[in-house]
Amino acid sequence: MKAEDLVGKYTVIVANMKPRKMRFGMSEGMLLVAGPGDKNLWLLEPQICINAFLSSRVVLILGCFG
Repeated sequence: MKAEDLVGKYTVIVANMKPRKMRFGMSEGMLLVAGPGDKNLWLLEPQICINAFLSSRVVLILGCFG
């Protein structure tokens, strides 16, 4: 995923990590994704903005809806 792919999307970011030098540059956080692994990972995208603040809790409800 490229940075341009995130423009206009809501997502969950883990940002209180110690900065670390990576191949692509400095990393200070991670996007939260889900899936079984390998290339089967999906970005968690809340469908509405819930006016979350720094340090807000993330609650995941697991199950199949449909």
